[in-house]
Amino acid sequence: MIHSRLLLTLLALCLLSTELLAWRKYQKVEGVITDALSGEVVEGVKVHFHSLTDEKDYNDTSRVDGRYKMPDKFLTDSQEDRYYKYKVTLTKAFHNKVTYDVTVPYKKDKKVLFDFKIERIFVESAISGVVRDEGGPVPGVKVTANNPITEQTLSATSDAKGAYSIQGI
Repeated sequence: MIHSRLLLTLLALCLLSTELLAWRKYQKVEGVITDALSGEVVEGVKVHFHSLTDEKDYNDTSRVDGRYKMPDKFLTDSQEDRYYKYKVTLTKAFHNKVTYDVTVPYKKDKKVLFDFKIERIFVESAISGVVRDEGGPVPGVKVTANNPITEQTLSATSDAKGAYSIQGI
């Protein structure tokens, strides 16, 4: 009698766990991170998916081709009409932190692609100095600075003391 109850309990647990596993599925989620200004892929972006449904966190870092891929245990719902909501945060040094709200649907045997953009932080700075030769300061020399990211070229001319200053770089 005890064995048959134990057997029935185990059978019920197996059926219940099978039902729960059929309800929850794992979705493949990946994408590409690009620079918002240039459109070029960005390596080294930390991609953080935080589930608003079950409070789980998933992380990856974009590779040299800008691609990231969430772990295969990324949870969604097996029913086509259900979705999991996530808050996605992108972080990288010298870039603005970006947060997206994302809804991940379940797509049987397919990947869900989310491509994101991140912006660089531009800090305005200056270059200054003194133009000299062996005889001392040299006035009237044009000094030029080129920023390859913004494609901006600025210049200044040295004064009577050889001093120059380029602002707004």
